[in-house]
Amino acid sequence: MHTIKFMRQEYFRQKLSDRQTREAWEKSGALDSRERARQKTNEILQTHSPKVIDPKIDQEIQKRFDIVKKQ
Repeated sequence: MHTIKFMRQEYFRQKLSDRQTREAWEKSGALDSRERARQKTNEILQTHSPKVIDPKIDQEIQKRFDIVKKQ
């Protein structure tokens, strides 16, 4: 019971793996893992918006540490 309980919580299903049948995989373009990873990378790069550090917090960090700021 312990194993089943934690397996359900900790189970990780790979998102880039293709679990289709060979026929379905071929019909959907037959992308290999590398191409699926490239597509996912491009999707992330085009849609991701990183969180920006609040200017007040940034000032405090710069006061406490010798940081060279980008121009």
